[in-house]
Amino acid sequence: TQDVNADSLIKNCAAALVEAKRVVVFTGAGMSADSGVATFRGQGKGIWNGIVGTLALMYFGTPIGWHWTPSFAWRQYLQKFYKPIAEAEPNYGHHALAR
Repeated sequence: TQDVNADSLIKNCAAALVEAKRVVVFTGAGMSADSGVATFRGQGKGIWNGIVGTLALMYFGTPIGWHWTPSFAWRQYLQKFYKPIAEAEPNYGHHALAR
């Protein structure tokens, strides 16, 4: 009966999505990892990993760095966050959500 309930729930959700005028999907940072966008704490390539990442988080992940050195903080933000996202191509997960 659990499979029947799950199937029914999926069908009801699909029907609601079809009828919806707008849909919002909240995903984790890993959604774009397959597109080459680094996660915050992911293994190996996480932006906040290691001692350098921890120091960067303390400085740029709080208002301190933005207040003390706003131009430097903006340059780091654009280089580390905006640029990879702007240059990324959608992956299969993005295309699946768009359908």
